[in-house]
Amino acid sequence: MGNNIKAMMRYWRSSLADAARMTIDPKKAGEDGINVTIGALKMGRLNPEQTKILLEKAANSSGKNSPGQKQGDIQVTLIPLVMNIKFEHGFEKGGLPKVLLPLCIPAKLNEEGRLTPSTGFPWIPRNHLPAVLDSDHYSVGSVERLDEFLTKHKEHHEQWSAYWEYTLRLFKYVTNQGLHEFHLPEYGRAEQGIVTIETSVVARHILMLYDELMKKKEQDYPALLQRYASLEDAVLLSLLSKEEQIKQSAFHIGQMSNEFSISPSQRETMHHFLNMGHGDILAVNGPPGTGKTTLLQSIVSTLWVTHAAEGGEPPIILAASTNNQAVTNVIDSFGQVTEKDAPYTDPSLIGRWIPGIKSYGLYLPRSLSPKEQTAYSKKYHITDTYEGQFPQQIEEAAKLEEKETFFLKKFNTYTKLNTQDLQVALEELHRRLLETLSEISKGIMLFEQMVQMKTRLEEKYGTFDLEQLTRELQHTLKQKNTGKGELLLILKEWSGSMPFWMKWLSWTSSIQTKMYLHNAAFFHERNIKIVEEHLGNHKRIEVEFQDRLRQIAVDIKGIEEQLQVVGEDRMLWNNLKVAWEQWHAVYPYLNIDLKNDTSLIEELDKTLRFNAFKLATHYWEARWLMEMKTKQPRQNKDYYSETAHLAKWRRYCKLTPCLVSTLHMTPNYFRTGKEPLFEAIDLLIIDEAGQVSPEVAAPTFSLAKKSVIVGDVLQIEPVWSITSSIDTANLCDCKVIDVMNGEAYEAVSDKGICASSGSVMRIAQRASRYQRYEEIRGMFLSEHRRCVSEIIQYCNELAYKGKLQPLRPSVKDFPLPHMGYAHIKGTPMLKTGSRCNPKEAQAIVEWIKANQNRLLAYYNEPRILKGEKPLTVRELFGIVTPFTAQKNELKRWLNSTGLGEITAGTVHALQGAERQIVIFSPVYSYNDNNFFFDKGESMLNVAVSRAKDSFLVFGNMEIFDQASLKPSGILAKFLFEKSENQLNVVKKER
Repeated sequence: MGNNIKAMMRYWRSSLADAARMTIDPKKAGEDGINVTIGALKMGRLNPEQTKILLEKAANSSGKNSPGQKQGDIQVTLIPLVMNIKFEHGFEKGGLPKVLLPLCIPAKLNEEGRLTPSTGFPWIPRNHLPAVLDSDHYSVGSVERLDEFLTKHKEHHEQWSAYWEYTLRLFKYVTNQGLHEFHLPEYGRAEQGIVTIETSVVARHILMLYDELMKKKEQDYPALLQRYASLEDAVLLSLLSKEEQIKQSAFHIGQMSNEFSISPSQRETMHHFLNMGHGDILAVNGPPGTGKTTLLQSIVSTLWVTHAAEGGEPPIILAASTNNQAVTNVIDSFGQVTEKDAPYTDPSLIGRWIPGIKSYGLYLPRSLSPKEQTAYSKKYHITDTYEGQFPQQIEEAAKLEEKETFFLKKFNTYTKLNTQDLQVALEELHRRLLETLSEISKGIMLFEQMVQMKTRLEEKYGTFDLEQLTRELQHTLKQKNTGKGELLLILKEWSGSMPFWMKWLSWTSSIQTKMYLHNAAFFHERNIKIVEEHLGNHKRIEVEFQDRLRQIAVDIKGIEEQLQVVGEDRMLWNNLKVAWEQWHAVYPYLNIDLKNDTSLIEELDKTLRFNAFKLATHYWEARWLMEMKTKQPRQNKDYYSETAHLAKWRRYCKLTPCLVSTLHMTPNYFRTGKEPLFEAIDLLIIDEAGQVSPEVAAPTFSLAKKSVIVGDVLQIEPVWSITSSIDTANLCDCKVIDVMNGEAYEAVSDKGICASSGSVMRIAQRASRYQRYEEIRGMFLSEHRRCVSEIIQYCNELAYKGKLQPLRPSVKDFPLPHMGYAHIKGTPMLKTGSRCNPKEAQAIVEWIKANQNRLLAYYNEPRILKGEKPLTVRELFGIVTPFTAQKNELKRWLNSTGLGEITAGTVHALQGAERQIVIFSPVYSYNDNNFFFDKGESMLNVAVSRAKDSFLVFGNMEIFDQASLKPSGILAKFLFEKSENQLNVVKKER
């Protein structure tokens, strides 16, 4: 196993192409293909007319062939079976695909119509092979059976007849039916199959970017791509110390919202983000409900403010993910930023100063139909590769003067100036921005000095109250001086009290006795302790007095020196306090506690950092208005140059700082038409990265300078489209591994790079230079605010090993158990290759129907009193099940009772979403084993963490074993913890 980046590019491209082939769109296959009999496919020969049609289609298709394919051959896919859904009483059977294509055979077609084996293997589309988390598709077999066959039979065939026989054996092994007798109860079999040209429609933009990268020398690959594709783990750096983080906080200068401060773990992540360099990747492990979008907004706003302060161009920031749901969650967050009225925010600064802007995000979607464009435009700012939609509307020349007038009116209201000069407004906004940033920096510097000096004083003196310490020292000094004077007086008095002859004759024993008695009485009367042996010897007493006086002198000198040092420190501390109090007096609304060394940093989020963001917002709006005055017409000869494209994106980013797209579409937007815009993106953010397969994202890293990767490997995994056996073959063919065996595969699989088992998040963890916890690389968001504690503690125990910090308390007098169940002893059955339990589905829907009014009243009565929008049934309930057939059963019952708006489906249906109450339908009975939801933490972790207030299981509770350490066993412990957790839906004992 080497570290050849180009080999990784070849491997990921091959994997993506294979994955694209393995998910066949029946409609597209019919459009791009022709009908052919199974007999013709078996013979490996098409007639001249069929051949001509396919060759012409291939010639007109972009990306039809792989690089280096010889002239005359085209890549085709043979689909010998086309299954059409049957009709019942004139209607299609609900919830099932209309057309199934259960077998695909890759092949090459030459100009004579001859079919020859391709380098790949025949396959059954992955959407017909159930994954660990059952998806919304019809099953004809299992991926394990396909993998078993391909592992045992990896041979390639040169003769068509042998290849055909190999295909028949594969199909029968997986489906338990032969090709010719294959049937499905819900489907009828078409008379002919299809031969279609290979067009990777969904992945074509990614594949084109791969092809451009394959032309480059490996040493010329952008630094970020090299970091992502490396098989070597990044060298870890120490986490920033508390002192270093305080220093970094001065560079955190923007917040989109003034409602809340960010959490401690979000702040720690932000500070480490600010320490990133060119080509760096930062992994952010974000469990559910820990504020990933809030962190992303903080990162985007800080970069936007930083570039505004520098006076150059705005940063190009792109947030991307693999599916539309994840992407729309991000774009939604940039359109729902809270700007509340507050005593610390000038109301005239809030909002936008150019009419028609409703979001800080610009959505870069796939090609949309006119109807879709209308629907999307109502919710989001969108564009396309032709600069249509929002940019076209906002940049309409006829309304620019009107926009400038509106802007200047807003500016004058805020500044109390009266200018009609846009340049004056621009300069004033920039001045105020720099002034605000200076105040942030000054405040943090003073606060840091205060905290540091307070700590130093406490370590040095045990207190930072130097006034009190000075008084105490002065009092001690006074006592010492008084004691010295008293001692001298006593010494003089003692010396005069003793007859001179007693001193002369002190050598005699009788005189010594008299002296002893005299001295003992003298010093006892004055409460002075003298060493007993010295009482009979006046010289020794004199020495003892001198020793005491010398010690007092030393003490006095020490106190005087300490007073001088304390005085100097007190002057420094008082000067610092005066400077701090003068700064704080300008911002009296800042609630700061010097005992909390993060209190200022937290307060700045809602105040000066938010103000800086709004000033930067209006600064960029002014810059945009200025640029529109000199914008070149589209017909300009340089319009399609790289410079022009970058200028376009930076112009868009003056109004919407975050661009949002899928990873499939990003390469299409960031190219000139001829060349990719390598390293054009200043920051690439990938959200829900635990769901993104490595090969889908890889080339996009070449378009960016650095990247923040956010995700959770303990939630939904990627939908891998190729099997481990095909993956192993690709790894070996592309020289990523040297031998094609399980041991070699496992070695690279552990790196997270594999198209059959890896994810972008796993790669990002290895590539990240920081590690918050020993068990997992990257930063970690730990404060959880979505679910009540009783719910999220299950996820904490199941998946996060206690790292989550639940911050939402239990709901007082809540009408349901937070973790509850209803024992429904239904009968599971197989249906359309999936499982369902009609009795379970019926019980769930009937319970919702019976309780919806009571629960809606509980939630909505206080909301209405507060003037808030009431919750709908859809927002209140969500239903999760492992099986598509059960989803269909639930939808049937919901629709029949007027509750069709409620979301019911697999965990993917509630991806990134939340509901007040989530109901889980397990489907299984006591006689079943090897439950889907016990094959890993993901399914139950996601299902449970969608519920804010109550997670309820409706099913046969006999399947939940409290003694088990499996996910369902841990869930059983929480469900059966209290007797009141049981709902009285069906009065039967567990």
